[in-house]
Amino acid sequence: MSLSLLFPGLLLLIVPLLFVYFWRGRSPALGGFVRILILAVLALLAAVPLAPLGGKGVDVVVVADLSRSMPAESRGRALEIVKLLEHRRATGDRVGIVTYGREARIERLPEEFGEAGVFVQEVDPDGSDLGAAIGLAASLIPRGRPGRLIVLSDGESNGAPVMSAAHEAAARGLPVDFRLFSRGEAADVAVESLDLPGMVDEREPFQFTASVRTDRTVETEAVLLRDGVEIARATRTFQPGATQLTFRDVIDRPGVARYRLQLAANGDRVVENNLGEGAVRVQAPATILLVNAGGGPDNLSRALSAGKLHVKTVTASALPHDLAGLLAYRAVILENVPAGQAGPQALAVLGRFATELGGGLLVTGGGGSFGVGGYFKSALDSDLPVSMEIKNEHRKLSLAMAVALDRSGSMALPAGDGRTKMDLANLGTCAAIETLGPFDEVGVIAVDSAPHVISPLVAASEKEKICDDVRRIQSMGGGIFTYTALVTAARMVQESDKGTRHIVLFADAADAEEPGDYKRLLATLTPLGITVSVIGLGSESDSDADFLKDVAARGQGRMHFTASAEELPRLFAQEAITVARSSFVTEPTAARALPDMVLLGELPASPFPTLDGYNLTYLRPGATMGVVTTDEYKAPVLAFWHRGLGRIASLTAEVDGQYSQRLNAWRDFHGFAIGLGRWLLGGNPPSGVQASIERQGAQGIVRVELDPGRARGGPDDVRAATATVVPPDDSGLPRASAPQRLTLAWISEDTLEARFPIQKAGTYLGAVQLGTGAVLPLAPLSLPYSPEFEPRPDPEEGRKALREMARVTGGIERSTWDEVFDASRLRNRQVRDLVIPLALMLLGLHVAEIGGRRLLLFAAAQAWLRALRMPPLRLPRLRRAASRAAPPSAGPASGETLPVAPAKPATSPLARAKAKARDRMGR
Repeated sequence: MSLSLLFPGLLLLIVPLLFVYFWRGRSPALGGFVRILILAVLALLAAVPLAPLGGKGVDVVVVADLSRSMPAESRGRALEIVKLLEHRRATGDRVGIVTYGREARIERLPEEFGEAGVFVQEVDPDGSDLGAAIGLAASLIPRGRPGRLIVLSDGESNGAPVMSAAHEAAARGLPVDFRLFSRGEAADVAVESLDLPGMVDEREPFQFTASVRTDRTVETEAVLLRDGVEIARATRTFQPGATQLTFRDVIDRPGVARYRLQLAANGDRVVENNLGEGAVRVQAPATILLVNAGGGPDNLSRALSAGKLHVKTVTASALPHDLAGLLAYRAVILENVPAGQAGPQALAVLGRFATELGGGLLVTGGGGSFGVGGYFKSALDSDLPVSMEIKNEHRKLSLAMAVALDRSGSMALPAGDGRTKMDLANLGTCAAIETLGPFDEVGVIAVDSAPHVISPLVAASEKEKICDDVRRIQSMGGGIFTYTALVTAARMVQESDKGTRHIVLFADAADAEEPGDYKRLLATLTPLGITVSVIGLGSESDSDADFLKDVAARGQGRMHFTASAEELPRLFAQEAITVARSSFVTEPTAARALPDMVLLGELPASPFPTLDGYNLTYLRPGATMGVVTTDEYKAPVLAFWHRGLGRIASLTAEVDGQYSQRLNAWRDFHGFAIGLGRWLLGGNPPSGVQASIERQGAQGIVRVELDPGRARGGPDDVRAATATVVPPDDSGLPRASAPQRLTLAWISEDTLEARFPIQKAGTYLGAVQLGTGAVLPLAPLSLPYSPEFEPRPDPEEGRKALREMARVTGGIERSTWDEVFDASRLRNRQVRDLVIPLALMLLGLHVAEIGGRRLLLFAAAQAWLRALRMPPLRLPRLRRAASRAAPPSAGPASGETLPVAPAKPATSPLARAKAKARDRMGR
């Protein structure tokens, strides 16, 4: 092993060190030898010795770009290159993989024998952080091994600086090679921006522009659409650079209007940026959207209109299913609308409309609302100021319920989030069990071609144990034998003596087999007071839907269809609450207004009327009760709270229908409804404050500007503000992306500002809440396409960036892969300094010197060495010659005894060393 010195001149330090040793630190014998060795190691350590260490082979890390800007076939080509490199590995060579989009991921550590099949790491394709990917890949190569990086990319990057990462790799001796993946040499014409005003008034004419950029002369057709309807078309010749197009429009309906500009260019290199999108928020007088059964005027809508409030009535089917559709209104009222008619998506959107965008929401009571209407366990449940579970002390009759679950082969299909339909059916069963009280009974049966009792009919007090068993049910194939399921469930509940006995049958509406003689069976169960409800997974148009509906009708129960497995927990819970017959009180009940009702406006002049019926609910912690019943339940009739940015209220009385006569006849009903409607609308926005939102590159900016001449220090002075921004493509479902919460900071005396990253293409919605509690709407903000497709002024920008990266690091553009593992062209990164081992050696020698001196080990070793006697060297020939030359001597007379010298006592070397040490100390 060859040894070199980084600073050979520092070896001369041995001269002054030896001088100091002989002057002040000389030690005899072995101790002196150790001290001299310490000085020699110290001088060698100062010179920094270098030695070649490490094993055989070269490490190669492939950096694969998986962003949207890459050509369609790039992923497959990158895998082929990785497999080719793996095939060319020799003994000791290793191949690692790093993939990247918006962030970099380690696909595989450098391995000598691993083989890649597919890229398994998930990366966000709406970004290209090449700089971070190079830094991560370089960190995978140990400093003691030679290596190189190979970048497979188009060179586009919008993350960490690429050249900074390249210089760091060059400093570590790692060349970065590249293979360019290009979309070709065709022209790229793109909609660079669609500049619309953020807000306009209804029927207000306005003008807006679009910027189109191309890298060469192109003739193309431009089409402008508003909400999917074409409003302009033209054919233009666009010169290289940016070209402005001007449009004019007027909108006669409130809400959000979406615009799209499309370019039709043949042979475009990047077709994804051939469209631009934008949105305008059209403002109109504050309007309440009232959803009822008929979609026409009723008692509540007429009462609100009498107070000069703008009201629009629709049916549940016309309820908007996205946030942008709800922005035409300031508040929404669900008047006795079953949750199933509104749908899970609309309910989730309503919750977000109130909590995240500052809207108002009111849910009124009736036979199709709250618990009996399926709101328990729904997407809107947690946002309401009342809870809907039935407490044990309020149950009229105890219940025995048997649940028969379909576990046929169709239930093994995925339902999203890594769960199957069977998993969601199991969760639905547990949701129903959770609504039961300790005096209720429940049993669970899983059915395919035969019944399997998962849990016999036992007290519902053992909920945890029953649910543990239910969650383990798995689909086992085959179909569901419906008649067998009904017979087994009927036998189970027939053994119970509870006041209410009920069967819930869950089946696939397209795979419910073996109807058997179900009509005679159900006719037998009805006189026994056993009812049957059916939950069908599918729609009413499925092959077995009519059969399931007939089962529910003959069983005097309810029929529920859902095409979404995610709705199953809500439907099971709704069925359990409904059959308990306790959540809707039909007896006339007195009620009284509470002082806190003044928070909604003026208190009614007359007492609150007796109710014909109401939904039994319970006030949630943090909510305020305005009206309460005077019966044994002391249940909330009117409850409200501020939830997030918005206002949500629950009125458990029916306002239009069979159980609303006394309430509608109340002389203060109109005033009560108007006050509640005005509270939902939230009042007028404050004056002297303006909130705006804009995009700068990949950042969004929320800004609040205050009137410089405002009165400062008063109760209405703005001291702080927060913003909520809802990302695009949100359906409102629970798994949708969470909104971004921003705290605005002062950037000047009259301006607050906050910035956030824009990562998804689409429309961003939001609102600002001032420190005073007022909420200001924000205009919609649009990102027309992924940042990966933004037009580049120089089409060769990516290639130039990769070439500069390779030049800085000593890499090359790869067209072949023959010399990838050739270490002769790599810097000898295996040379390592020996500072640490020499420092440890120096420390060990120092400890040995101290120990040898203090513990007298050196003296003992020296004495031991002196006690050693080398055997005499025998020279027979010389001895014989000497004996011949010697004269004969007179030997002792025969029988004469020679004197013998006295023997010396035997002592050990250690004893002699100790004695000698005592003598020295005695002197």
